[in-house]
Amino acid sequence: MHVQQMSDEEIAREQAADEAAAERVLMEAMQTTALPAILDAMWIANVLDIERTLKQVTQVVLFGGIYGVEAVPKTRRRVLARGLTELGQVFVTLAQKHQAEQADQGKVSAMDRMQQAAQAAQMQG
Repeated sequence: MHVQQMSDEEIAREQAADEAAAERVLMEAMQTTALPAILDAMWIANVLDIERTLKQVTQVVLFGGIYGVEAVPKTRRRVLARGLTELGQVFVTLAQKHQAEQADQGKVSAMDRMQQAAQAAQMQG
């Protein structure tokens, strides 16, 4: 009877160890899949916020008349629009350069990660 009892205790310990190992594997899997999805969702939210902010700033800079900024004369708008266009071109050029460098290093771009996250969300939903 004592031998049988030891075997039951050993079995219980092994089951507990197996359950703990399974829980660790599950937690690791959740971290590797959930964390990137959370970061991608945060990135998308930041991109949308930046786009909205830029749109508002552009409206203020080019037209004024809102947020306590005086209306901008048409001749001044053209100069400001050219400046914004040049600034946008600088950002696009730098972004393209950064993407090329990341691709050379075998890294996935933020845009590609966003698209992958959106596709994964559509598949799950």
